[in-house]
Amino acid sequence: MNPLLLGLILWKGVPLIKGGSTASQLEFYPKNLDYDAGKFYYRMDILNPTRNELTVDTFFGGLYVGDEKVGSIEYNKPIVLKKSQRTEVRIPIIPTGLGLGKVIAKIIKGDTKNLTFRVVGVARALGINNPVNEEIKLS
Repeated sequence: MNPLLLGLILWKGVPLIKGGSTASQLEFYPKNLDYDAGKFYYRMDILNPTRNELTVDTFFGGLYVGDEKVGSIEYNKPIVLKKSQRTEVRIPIIPTGLGLGKVIAKIIKGDTKNLTFRVVGVARALGINNPVNEEIKLS
């Protein structure tokens, strides 16, 4: 094999392998749901525990209360994660159907004792899908 070709493969391939390893180690921590200026947002921390910087390309998911989907979470802007750090992300929630209205009515009535939100989705980085399935309790 041509040494120049082998060198090129190693030069381009090793960072991709390291990045793939990094992408599979990401950890997602829900923080809260926010309401600001007429829009709902999902806040989470993404932990990059490795020594490599990484970019999350997209995040798509849904916001559920019980089995009912009350919102979609769609974010297709790059999220740069610094090495060995947590990065806070705030993603808009697109309400779906009447589900979110029912939830807001419960909150207004003060019926939040058994109200648990679940975010289910996928964060994609370097071609690797990282599943997210986290609960958020209102406090």
